[in-house]
Amino acid sequence: MAIPDDPNSPLEDEVAPLWKWAIRAIGLLGGLLAAIFAWVQLREIPLPLLENADPLYVRRIILAIYYACWVGGTTVDANIQKEVYRRDPQLGNVPREATLAVVGLFAVAALLLWASSSDERTSLALGPFLVVNVIGWRVLVHRVSPIIAATAAAYEQKNRYYRLEQLNVIKAYISGWWQWARFALMALIVVVTNLACFNDAARAFLSHALGNLMPTMREDAIANLLPVAGLLLFVVVAETWIWILRARNAIALRTIAALATKYTLRPRGEG
Repeated sequence: MAIPDDPNSPLEDEVAPLWKWAIRAIGLLGGLLAAIFAWVQLREIPLPLLENADPLYVRRIILAIYYACWVGGTTVDANIQKEVYRRDPQLGNVPREATLAVVGLFAVAALLLWASSSDERTSLALGPFLVVNVIGWRVLVHRVSPIIAATAAAYEQKNRYYRLEQLNVIKAYISGWWQWARFALMALIVVVTNLACFNDAARAFLSHALGNLMPTMREDAIANLLPVAGLLLFVVVAETWIWILRARNAIALRTIAALATKYTLRPRGEG
């Protein structure tokens, strides 16, 4: 007789697809209704502060927050990974491409800082900034992949399966598909932001469309703020996505560690 909560039991197999559909439908409809409700409630509120905002100051505030999140996030990532990695076939060697990636990240960050005085320069700088970030991520994946494999083998040899599960959490974070989805969305935002910045027709179209959503705000004010709005959306997508996963990682690692103090984890099929 199968254990009721055994994921291999017929009941679990039959109910799981319906459960996943219900959760996704509730999340999608809930988010859509929240957006509609916010729009209906807020669209008639005058926004003089936003209309008169200077894009230069807004842009610099956004970049300051972005850099703080960026530095803080990479520090968090390094500390979390240090807790799960135990073996390195390359014995701590720092490859040349890793050094070049760090130099490249510093260069594009400096470029973005220099470009912050202009909508046009900032929009253009987002492209190389994103490209170097993607390259830096791939260099990181290439460098830590043998560390993950060697550490996994060591944990399996010592029967430390809870540590292996912690390692799997970090592996999914480092090399999971979500990074490609995140970078693709960021690239789309960069393209739209540059269109709004350099193409008058695109800027007029977007300003008119957003003006219909925010009737209390002048279209010329919307057009003036479109590039900085693109920068804000870029930062929000980039940082919100990754910080949510960082929080999830921290919770998962703590949960696995807490369970390991009370229970013995072993692979399915062992006695």
